[in-house]
Amino acid sequence: MFKLKAKLFLILCICALFSFLTPPASVSDLIEKLEAYLAYYTPEKVYVHHDKPYYSAGDTIWFATYLTHGISHMASAPSKLVYVEVVSTDGSVVAKRDIFINEGSGSGDIALPDTLVSDTYELRAYTSFMRNFDHDFFFHKELRIENTQSPSFDEADVSGSTAQLRSEEMKNYSDLVRLQFFPEGGDLVEGLWSTVGFKVTGPDGKGVDIEGEVSDNTGKKIADIKTSRFGMGKFLMQPVAGESYKATFKFGMEKMQVPLPTARPSGYVMTMTNVSPKYVTLKVEGAGGESTDGGTVVGHVRGVVFLTLPASDGQPLQGLIPKENLPEGVAQFTFFDKKGQPQAERIVYIDQSDKRPVARVDGLQATYEKRSKVDLAIMMAEAEATTTSHLSVAVVDKTKVQFDPNSDDIVSYLLMTSDIKGDIESPGYYFDEGNKDRVPALDNLMLTQGWRRFTWKDIMEDKKPDINHLVEPGFSIAGRVTDFFFQSKPVKSKVTITGTEADGDLWSAETEADDDGYFLFTALDIDDTARVVIQTPDEKKMGKKGGKKDFVEGGNVNLATKIVVNETKSPEIKYGEMAVDELVSSKAIAAYLEEARKVREIEAAFAKQDVVILDEMQVEGERVRTGERFNKPGMTYKRPTRRVDVDSISRTTQFLSIFEVFIGRTPGVRVVGSYPNYDLIIRGASSLQGGSINPLYVLNGSIVDASFINTIPVDRVDFVDVLTGTGATMYGSMGAGGVVAVYLKDGSEVDESFVPKGSLGMIHPGFYHAREFYTPDYSSKKQSHVRTDVRPTLYWKGGLKTAEGVPAKLEFYTSDVASTFEVRVEGITEDGRPFVKTEEFVVN
Repeated sequence: MFKLKAKLFLILCICALFSFLTPPASVSDLIEKLEAYLAYYTPEKVYVHHDKPYYSAGDTIWFATYLTHGISHMASAPSKLVYVEVVSTDGSVVAKRDIFINEGSGSGDIALPDTLVSDTYELRAYTSFMRNFDHDFFFHKELRIENTQSPSFDEADVSGSTAQLRSEEMKNYSDLVRLQFFPEGGDLVEGLWSTVGFKVTGPDGKGVDIEGEVSDNTGKKIADIKTSRFGMGKFLMQPVAGESYKATFKFGMEKMQVPLPTARPSGYVMTMTNVSPKYVTLKVEGAGGESTDGGTVVGHVRGVVFLTLPASDGQPLQGLIPKENLPEGVAQFTFFDKKGQPQAERIVYIDQSDKRPVARVDGLQATYEKRSKVDLAIMMAEAEATTTSHLSVAVVDKTKVQFDPNSDDIVSYLLMTSDIKGDIESPGYYFDEGNKDRVPALDNLMLTQGWRRFTWKDIMEDKKPDINHLVEPGFSIAGRVTDFFFQSKPVKSKVTITGTEADGDLWSAETEADDDGYFLFTALDIDDTARVVIQTPDEKKMGKKGGKKDFVEGGNVNLATKIVVNETKSPEIKYGEMAVDELVSSKAIAAYLEEARKVREIEAAFAKQDVVILDEMQVEGERVRTGERFNKPGMTYKRPTRRVDVDSISRTTQFLSIFEVFIGRTPGVRVVGSYPNYDLIIRGASSLQGGSINPLYVLNGSIVDASFINTIPVDRVDFVDVLTGTGATMYGSMGAGGVVAVYLKDGSEVDESFVPKGSLGMIHPGFYHAREFYTPDYSSKKQSHVRTDVRPTLYWKGGLKTAEGVPAKLEFYTSDVASTFEVRVEGITEDGRPFVKTEEFVVN
């Protein structure tokens, strides 16, 4: 459990003394339960920094993924695999990347299909373990993608005023304006003064401005109401017994009324003030026979308890809480009565902006010429020069790529957005110290939102979420083993898995299927696309000298079993209204799309110039065919090394397995083993160590394993091709032992009666390897440099690191565009403190 090193001193207003007070046993037990809960259900957070806020179809999204422990924000999250997806409004996954996390971060890219329709998409990221909880915990961000090649694309759609369009929409949806009230602490209580927060939203979920008043059932005005920032505000009132209250306000030309929550005759009110940079004030009162005697206030940040304040009998429960040694973030305060029941709750934001780490960008000039070299060094400021940090950098044309200053960045997301309920409009606004009203606006946000990570009620009742998705330190493959013919009958069996990656690396693992036949492989380090074979060995045949080695080489398979691997589906997506960031200039978006169109036109023009037109010539050669019979889908080679026409042979001879067809008929191909565990050795194919290796098996263009081939009825096979040498090179290192390509007769299907016995072959994609962002080197002349350079993104790099005073260095060249460019750095220190740094330079 992550522990706060700092101690909190509570200044009790009633006695002006500093003291630590021991909580009652019931609260101590509750805190222990909380610590046990968070230790077992370790929260994780994912953040994605990407190069631009909007894209054109055909663009590439360059991104860096940050995975942190949900409490400390350090790179100690147990998962090592993050899924990053682009999802359309109909819930379909347009693209997905499986990113390996090293020291808390990983990099990737997504090439957007040029066929995407213009729409708002969602970029989301999550770990497998995060799927056990509310999907609101996922990282998600809206992306506008425009297809400038689409016949329906209209530049006017993105060149108008967003604010004006939204205002027009609001006139038509006045009946959907929603006014909500949030009494501080949870309830209005008769006779007690209460602060009441309120929030007014339109049909798009964003705040709208109103003015009005609160009155009682006689029509007497109790308070004025007026929204401040983002449709939120607050007012003070003292409910009276027997009275009811309503708010009256105008929206457009309509007068609207909304009732306030009914005040309770007895209960508690918690009042907190968070305007001082040094401390928070706290007060809890009871009324209607309820007393704070025996009660306790518990305060925590991200689940780390820093305050337990028991009430003194007969004394008000109030105090000043110093902020100095508290971590930055959302703090939740809860009052528990003498029975240990939560009665009032409030969240506040502990702002420690003066203690955030600061990065600096060294070597940046104010101005550069076109196609000039830029050398930069990024490191932490002097006070933290030795601090280790991980960061990512984007350099973009500000006139074409404009970031909304009020959108989430790594600081606002990790410290606030990821810890409170509901969507937050313009979260970055509360972190910009240039906004003079950000402190009261932030308190209004806390007053109208709620803590999202857990509820005290669940902790008290030991209510824990079901764990259906395990932590993934690597890939997981789950499935079930059943009787081959009676698939409702599970089989308890040893299960082995073998993988061969594209670079030739071979790995294997072993597990046990339980009484219900279920098995699970975890922590599979699949670094690249791999050919994977899962099998159930026949342990009786293997004997004492058997084991994994014999099994891996394809010897002894239990043919009485069937293996099925669970299909991994992406989580369903819940969509509300989506819109482009409010403060991104629509003119900037239109300018970016125009620039993207120019880039494609330039690339297309040079692509044509790169085409060499050859003189007419005669191409000699032949493809081994008999009509169209040997022209099968997926056949990319011209001629095989050997071909076995199975149909002509099997008419006169009966075979148990297709492997028997090769016996004595194919020079250079040797059949090893016995039915039903045949395999082949192709002469001349050997490993780097000099030993013989088995060939790669391909069925109708799909890679399978030898045990699968053993199960295919011979009368379904049309012909078999053997590839060696250059013919096998298209399969890379997987074809080092040669390739045996089996083709079924037309109309033959691999149906339920035609499945591998005791074995299952599959291709696993492995961790995604990010491409290198291209930036031209203008230090030397090249033919490609004659083309006009109008790149909106000059540079992108994830996975950068500073350590022990050593900066992260980067270099790139400016383009042919005279403009203002922004250098945007986002990252996090090794001890879990996020930071953002932006700088600008001009190209003349």
